[in-house]
Amino acid sequence: NEIEPKVAVVGIPDEKKGEAIALLSTIAGPAIEQENLDLRYKLLDQGLPSLWCPQTIIPVEEIPILASGKLDIKGCEKLLTNS
Repeated sequence: NEIEPKVAVVGIPDEKKGEAIALLSTIAGPAIEQENLDLRYKLLDQGLPSLWCPQTIIPVEEIPILASGKLDIKGCEKLLTNS
């Protein structure tokens, strides 16, 4: 029985910094904006630099996985362009 991933972190284009971090999530709820804000504050409180915190959380139905069981980064990026 394989474990299905619930989140994936990928880079997205950012006008100011060149690239920002996006979190794809199968467990994101209806209050996605508040969840994003709460997550950022928790990560910052734990000492994570702002640059390393997800700029956005994007709800998805499933996280793309390759046949090898590894994260399908291209598939994740494709989800971002479709969202």
